Amino acid sequence: MYPLILRPILKNYLWGGTKLKKEYGKQSDENIAESWELCSYQDQANMIQNGIWQGKYLNEYIASYGKQVLGTRCKDKQLPVLIKYIDAQDFLSIQVHPGMLYAQTYEQDMGKTEAWYVIDCEPGAWLYYGFYEEMTKKQFVKAAQDGSIVDRLNKVSVAPGDMFFIPPGMVHAIGKGILMAEVGTNSNITYRIFDYGRKDKYGKERELHLDKAAEVIQFGGRKDFGYKQNANGIKCDDFQIEILHIEGQADLAVNGDTFISLLVFCGGGDLSYNGNKIPLQKGMSLFLPANMGSCRIVGNLKAVKTTI
Repeated sequence: MYPLILRPILKNYLWGGTKLKKEYGKQSDENIAESWELCSYQDQANMIQNGIWQGKYLNEYIASYGKQVLGTRCKDKQLPVLIKYIDAQDFLSIQVHPGMLYAQTYEQDMGKTEAWYVIDCEPGAWLYYGFYEEMTKKQFVKAAQDGSIVDRLNKVSVAPGDMFFIPPGMVHAIGKGILMAEVGTNSNITYRIFDYGRKDKYGKERELHLDKAAEVIQFGGRKDFGYKQNANGIKCDDFQIEILHIEGQADLAVNGDTFISLLVFCGGGDLSYNGNKIPLQKGMSLFLPANMGSCRIVGNLKAVKTTI
């Protein structure tokens, strides 16, 4: 087994920017809102760009090897996470994701838990993170319809290096001028609550999902302002995130219990394994299969490391 270099899947939603093209080497004629760096979700999967699997897709690879490459911690023989870059040139919609039970029952899909790592942001950038006081379902629907929902949410300033954990049911929205990495469970179900009356390129307002959102939202408020997680990582039932700061060299143990996903977001170097070497550069995404064995990174770089 060997490290897979993956081709991203690019999304050009109306709020996307240009940083992923200008600074991270993503190629598109349009602005890029999201770059799906590790994906095997429904009919979408990254293309493998190196080795004997070059030109084939990650879902085919996983179907062939299952837990050999996913690891013994993986509950199923399917990739359990979806990992993205997000470049928000404008505000994202106010939204919420369902939990597992609701998603399985009504969407035949997984629920969505996610975490954010802020890579860069404009001065004064902020995001919405949960209600600051408890609401009833009736109050929520009215606030969503008249736009006052924005006055009910915690507005949290952000800085590079901040991390946020977003459980199912928490209303949230990424603000303007933020570049981040998002690690989440392998689902993309989003219930849009408020979208500022914006229209897509066809002149139509984007669909809202108030009825479904009202069924899954956590209506309790929070005022503790303990939003920002340990900047070195997040651990939850579904995934673990660690921010690697490598100056010199570091060894990674890949010993069969979990795969490793690496998102190199700063700097560069080399990854050595079994007598082979892969150059690393800003914007690269690699999948290290669980049974690959240990490897070594030499260089000066920062990366988001995800395991389960």
